[in-house]
Amino acid sequence: MKKVTLIRLVSLLLMLALMIGIFVLSGQNAEESGNLSSGLTYRLFCLFYPHFLAKTPPQQDVLMSGFETLVRKAAHFSLYFALGAVAFVVYITYQKMSLRWRCAFPIFTGVLYAVSDEIHQLFIAGRSCEFRDVMIDSCGVVLACFLALWIYQKMIRKKERKK
Repeated sequence: MKKVTLIRLVSLLLMLALMIGIFVLSGQNAEESGNLSSGLTYRLFCLFYPHFLAKTPPQQDVLMSGFETLVRKAAHFSLYFALGAVAFVVYITYQKMSLRWRCAFPIFTGVLYAVSDEIHQLFIAGRSCEFRDVMIDSCGVVLACFLALWIYQKMIRKKERKK
């Protein structure tokens, strides 16, 4: 198997795994999703703010309430950033396609998946479709693709200089 084919296959499998993971997380009802977010926020507070455990439960709740939304949105951005990066690797391996299309397709894939993910949440108890989340997800995808393109172009220039 050629190196390019192997890279494409592994990247495609990673992309599908991320999409399945996002789908499963979006399929949680509001209570499950909230518990996951608050549990993650609690663990982050314990890890980065050691005095957090010395606070009373009401004080902990006040501290966590402000950060829980931030943790949720950072998770959205991070998952879609990863999706954008992996999708970029999948599409960049198609050398017969123009660079413009190889960059556009991962963005299109990620944004389309973000929209479908939010629509999926309309059918889950207590969840909703939020345009803000589509925008956060899309920003993650676009930033990953631009960063990956920058790295890719650096690699190409370096390879050309060695010739």
